[in-house]
Amino acid sequence: WAQAAAGGIQFTAIKVTEGAYYVNPYAGADLAAAKAAGLATTAYAFAIPNGGGKSASPVAQADYLLAHAAGPDGAVPSIMLDIEYDPYDGTDGTNQCYGLSKSAMGTWISAFGTEILAKTGRLPVIYSTNGWWAACVASTTFSQYPLWVADYTTAAAPGIPAGWATWNLWQYTSTGTVAGIADAGSTDLDQLNPAALTILNPGNQQAAEQT
Repeated sequence: WAQAAAGGIQFTAIKVTEGAYYVNPYAGADLAAAKAAGLATTAYAFAIPNGGGKSASPVAQADYLLAHAAGPDGAVPSIMLDIEYDPYDGTDGTNQCYGLSKSAMGTWISAFGTEILAKTGRLPVIYSTNGWWAACVASTTFSQYPLWVADYTTAAAPGIPAGWATWNLWQYTSTGTVAGIADAGSTDLDQLNPAALTILNPGNQQAAEQT
């Protein structure tokens, strides 16, 4: 993380949990080391709205993240909900939307956000793609949530899901190389929108996402 910071990386998102069944064993150490290196840190949950064999409750998944994201002093970093295509749709018998209707998915996301807000006083960042959101979420009432959109495009700006006027953070590639991360050409890279307020330090311009 010190190498990443020295190379110009200023913020990072680190996967902490998936559903209510998996904890990244490196998350705690990575969050602490990134913070110590001067990076703004975000802890994220990879949402599994159908539960993946464990609890499908958005409240349970939010609490699971919070239980594992807090540092030794109890402080919780910025929180992100990573909600996107079901990576297990070939084996779990559902579809890219985890078998939920658009309205049910909107309710699920809202309940997750409400729980994070209640426990931390801050809404989570929502990470998603324009395509998945259009296919799986009917609601357009999430504009108060910071948006972290993934869009690997050569356009000057990413596609934005319905309901948002702008993006806060943009993941623009998954093939970046970052000092301090061993797998060259396989790191997600992101940037802040200089024209939009964000929960992160406005001076930060580029991020590495470690999963």
